[in-house]
Amino acid sequence: MNKKLLISYFLGVSGVLVAFVAVAAVKYQQSPVRAIASISAELPFAIKSESIKAVSIKEELSLNCDSTIDESHSLAEASQVVILKFEQCRRFAKNKTVAYNIKNMTNGYQGQIFTESSRVANGLSTDYIQLEAGENIIEFEIRLNDGQKLNKKIKINRIASF
Repeated sequence: MNKKLLISYFLGVSGVLVAFVAVAAVKYQQSPVRAIASISAELPFAIKSESIKAVSIKEELSLNCDSTIDESHSLAEASQVVILKFEQCRRFAKNKTVAYNIKNMTNGYQGQIFTESSRVANGLSTDYIQLEAGENIIEFEIRLNDGQKLNKKIKINRIASF
């Protein structure tokens, strides 16, 4: 009787084990497989193919040193800095020591002027001058060693729609 009991016990335990493995295998096959989100073939949003207008935050303006007339220029509101290029400025340096100053009177930014610049032939160039929203008044001054001064005001307006 021990043999029959042992065989029936063994068959019962192995039957339960086989049933458990079979149920797990069936459930595993039925469970959905989730794809990795970063390699999904479909995007959860649509991309519009409209052209995007590039916005420049750095501008350059060319001005003439010979003119003592104050100038006014308009730039896009997105423009945050400007380089001013002054042409024909070397005539002031003949036999005289020249000092140049540039300052944004609106925000107090004191700019730097480069006299030997590959950017402008026979001229001057500034570093990037920071601009405020709205009107900016930039004062450009040339001082000669004999006391003469040339002052020029440049108004730069940052306007909303350009």
